[in-house]
Amino acid sequence: MSKVVAHPNSLLPGGTSPQFSLTKGFYMTPANLCTISFLNTLSAYPSSQPKPRIIALSSIGVTAASHAKTALPVRVFFKMITVPHLDKLGVHRIAAFASGRQWPAENNKLLGDPNDLLPQDWQTKVVEGSWGPDNVTVIQAALLTDGVETKKYRTGENELTGLYTISRRDVAHFITDDLLKNWSNYQGGELSVGY
Repeated sequence: MSKVVAHPNSLLPGGTSPQFSLTKGFYMTPANLCTISFLNTLSAYPSSQPKPRIIALSSIGVTAASHAKTALPVRVFFKMITVPHLDKLGVHRIAAFASGRQWPAENNKLLGDPNDLLPQDWQTKVVEGSWGPDNVTVIQAALLTDGVETKKYRTGENELTGLYTISRRDVAHFITDDLLKNWSNYQGGELSVGY
């Protein structure tokens, strides 16, 4: 059985306290903390070793495909957290590059100038496709709550619609009782989870 690495800055709120600005909404400093941490996590792993499975936790509505399927009230709320969502989009970009997956052109419109988020030499830190298509999974969770574990969530790729919330306990249940046990069913990539 291969190792599993859960990227810590994708599971926690980034380790800094959020700030609020009328022009930026809620944001954290540095604005690309998750992106840089994820890049460093992947680049620090020895190339001579078999790659572990990597799980990064993101949010629905971050990628263009996911945003198009996100419910309108959730999209309105997401306008207040544009900067943190850009940070998560950076994680998606690095995951796609490291996995050798195609990066959709419509995501570039959301990302804007990649030099604002990614270091200029980021593509030299991880070899394109070096992690393989099956070893990196980005979970796009609905709005996280402190609710109870229900085990009644829905999962799928970007085609899921009508996701609003999910408890942190149900995200943990999905990771430990479904994703890890049935890794070959998911084949890496991006997965949405929520109610």
